[in-house]
Amino acid sequence: MTVSEAIRKATRMKRLGWALMIVTALQFAMFTVLFAYQFGEHLSRLIPQLGYALQDICNLTYQKTSFLLPLWKITPLIDIYRPLSVDTLFLFGIVVVFITGVYIRDCGRQLAADVATIRKKARDELWLRSMLPQDQSTVINQPANVLVLSLPMPPGEVKSWWERPMGLLLMGLTTTYIGALITKLTGLT
Repeated sequence: MTVSEAIRKATRMKRLGWALMIVTALQFAMFTVLFAYQFGEHLSRLIPQLGYALQDICNLTYQKTSFLLPLWKITPLIDIYRPLSVDTLFLFGIVVVFITGVYIRDCGRQLAADVATIRKKARDELWLRSMLPQDQSTVINQPANVLVLSLPMPPGEVKSWWERPMGLLLMGLTTTYIGALITKLTGLT
């Protein structure tokens, strides 16, 4: 892999990580709205005005974000009386996908930092070469024309995020969540 390929890969990893983080944070916010609505139902028995006001706020939020209906449909709803249910596992899956997004973004940042280090070393090397005399009459030369972006990355430093131990664990958990989500969407559960 060359330095330019590593730059593109780091950019892709950072964008993918941010996309996963945004989608799952949005879904976790939807879970919070649904949980607040359910809490408002229980609260309306004790303090009716406060419970109904909370439910109205949740309904207004749902109406304003109705364009996100596919996300609303797959958002889990935790039953207070049955905390150990399938929806609790779906909530755990949302958290795992968020952590996977953070991990992918951090791997992209690390790769970008490695590329910046390599570019700095190459620039310093070019500067050092330009300061060394080529012959006795010339003291300062022009730097050699070396394109840093075409240099190969050092071996062993570039690993894909899913090849690392934490990446393997997160990929397994994320795959399990996606399988459970497809099962839920198709109605097999």
